[in-house]
Amino acid sequence: MRIDLQWLMGAIVAAALVPAYGCNDSPTAPVTDSEVTLSIGQTVRIAAGELTFEQVPEDSRCPVDVDCIWAGDALVVLRLRSDLSATPVELHTGIEPRATRLGDTLVELIGVVPQPVSDSTIPQGAYRATLRLTAISQEQEEVPAE
Repeated sequence: MRIDLQWLMGAIVAAALVPAYGCNDSPTAPVTDSEVTLSIGQTVRIAAGELTFEQVPEDSRCPVDVDCIWAGDALVVLRLRSDLSATPVELHTGIEPRATRLGDTLVELIGVVPQPVSDSTIPQGAYRATLRLTAISQEQEEVPAE
């Protein structure tokens, strides 16, 4: 039986790339003490479950080509899925809440891109949300739990 070396090398490379480019966007180990940027539909695993960026249903941020007296606000909707439930989480860029405690993780909304431009609408698929995920101790009880 003769093996085609070029075919074999191609199969090895393809097998190596499957985990890196597979369909599952959620990591296996919980992420803490880092910043992550998610696209709509992407998921990050935290200690309390899987946190998915669902949508930006409201975006009243000041367009970059306009002078505004208020910076405005974007509402980011996330969903926390655990073994028992799926809980919506709403965070804002310009008003409270900008952060929430989910189990033993503080989730802070750092920013949303792209910035609005007058005379154009941002499609949902273009949004990216940057979150800071921090493991919190029992001493940090001032952040309300979701």
